[in-house]
Amino acid sequence: MTPAWMPALLLGATAVAAAPAAAVELPLSPEGRLAAVEAGRRMAGAEGGYPVRDYVLFETDDALAMQPGEGEIYAVTLRTPFERARWTSYTRARQGGPATEAVDPQPAETVDVVVYVRSTESRGHDVLDRLGLPVFTLASRGRLEPLAVERSRPFRGSQMVVRAGGQARPAERWFGTIAWRFQLAAGDAGPLSFEIVDGTGRTYRLQADLAHFR
Repeated sequence: MTPAWMPALLLGATAVAAAPAAAVELPLSPEGRLAAVEAGRRMAGAEGGYPVRDYVLFETDDALAMQPGEGEIYAVTLRTPFERARWTSYTRARQGGPATEAVDPQPAETVDVVVYVRSTESRGHDVLDRLGLPVFTLASRGRLEPLAVERSRPFRGSQMVVRAGGQARPAERWFGTIAWRFQLAAGDAGPLSFEIVDGTGRTYRLQADLAHFR
């Protein structure tokens, strides 16, 4: 079974984030919160799922297929206060509940980095445990320690695996996500770097600028 959120990730960039020219608000303003709630409502009423293109820091060429030599991380996304509020509004609307202004229970001046992983072999139920600790660095204040960590429950699914000869066959793999939350301040809306090592030893070094995210 293909995870429901994979199609949305296909809308993302492949290396470095390319987001709207609107600096992240820390904390989110009342006007920004209202805009996020309305954006989530509109998305819930439209076809095509929940797009995350503007918040993708990294994505493989095809999230639905594993190419030879690829590691266990196939996408990394950023959650700003605006995006969290938008997502909560979207999910509430999809579930038939009311969307309210108080949609984000998380600390106001935080961002999350969400890492999407898949095992490279069928016995990879510990794929989340094999991830190294992330290094999140701000140009303004240096390295930050995570404020909190959210882990999904690993689950099995079918993944197209491309062999060295170019043939693709479905194979059972394990999937999961980990979100690290970092405490920021209003003056931190600038360049950042995020580095993490997956269970195969592959290192991912990502660069972005919070001034380019809403």
